[in-house]
Amino acid sequence: MTVRNDDLRQDRDRLLSNLMTLLAGDDRVRAAWLSGSFGRGTEDDWSDLDVHVAGADDAFETWLAERPSLYRRIGDPLLVRPDKPSNAGSGPYQGVIFPGPVCLDFNVHPASTARPGIDCRIQFDQLPLPEREPPLIAPAARSTHITDTLGFFWAMTTIALKYVARGNSHRAVSQLDLLLGAYAKVWRLVHNPDRLEAGGAHWLHPAHDAELVARLPRLGETIRRGDILDAISTLMREVDAITPGCIGLGAIVPTDVAAATRHLRDLIRAGMDTSSTEEAGHDEPRT
Repeated sequence: MTVRNDDLRQDRDRLLSNLMTLLAGDDRVRAAWLSGSFGRGTEDDWSDLDVHVAGADDAFETWLAERPSLYRRIGDPLLVRPDKPSNAGSGPYQGVIFPGPVCLDFNVHPASTARPGIDCRIQFDQLPLPEREPPLIAPAARSTHITDTLGFFWAMTTIALKYVARGNSHRAVSQLDLLLGAYAKVWRLVHNPDRLEAGGAHWLHPAHDAELVARLPRLGETIRRGDILDAISTLMREVDAITPGCIGLGAIVPTDVAAATRHLRDLIRAGMDTSSTEEAGHDEPRT
């Protein structure tokens, strides 16, 4: 069960409202939009803010220098991290933490080069801004990406299975996250390359990625080793099912590694079944 936090949500929503009011009233700001969970419409009480702003080119440097004042006008910043290159445009971003704590990733872009990415929620747009064009992938590059990602998937699957065998569930779950991301990438490369920039398996849009979402295994709140093994097995079957499409695009499939990994999975499952039977036997009343 997800824990609610009404206070944090209210603090965050108030901060976002204040920020958008100030941005919309600044004639140097041409547009603003949200990405992340707010962009996808999947936000909850715990979601952070990923805000993007397009500023007029002729006032861009001045506006950048005034960001500390903007932060103080919308709240009481506890920490402002140094500029880093934005992974979603041509300008920098700063990570800012406000009381709550409310985390704000504040991305700024010159208006001439600003392009809202996919899965964004436009707050206001005075230009309007052109949408970012999906990346064009040459057939050779597409098959290379699939080949590399399939190799990564099967290599990481062997490691995940060994963690399951050791009973090291937290490491197995970490590996499972990598497998989910790899499968999502392969699926998009085969079926929907226009959405390659949408992120990994934890950043799926409920509508735009509905078919992919339906194929992914889900773990419950209580996670047993058998649950992790079942999830890994589900992903292995999904990769097997998509393999003909990968081959049709010219990808090289590591069939020998895949076969060895399936054998390893079966050995581990058999060992777990035996252990479960033995443990159940100890619980039986003795005569």
